[in-house]
Amino acid sequence: MDLYLLPLSLRPASSEARTLPSGRIVRVAKSLLALDIWKGSPLIDTHGGKPVLDYRGRPAFAELAILWALMDAA
Repeated sequence: MDLYLLPLSLRPASSEARTLPSGRIVRVAKSLLALDIWKGSPLIDTHGGKPVLDYRGRPAFAELAILWALMDAA
């Protein structure tokens, strides 16, 4: 994937070395998406206490915020 196709908020800021089960070491790109905690009406189900984030005024779990950021960039 061309990293420049990612929205700025999801472009890698660093990388981390990881060792695979085979012993091979690979570098994995890391991004940091900074979002505020949701301060609106509490959600009834947080799927086991997952943090609820504020994505452009909408409550979201982290994986949804990432998905919506990618969709907004498309």
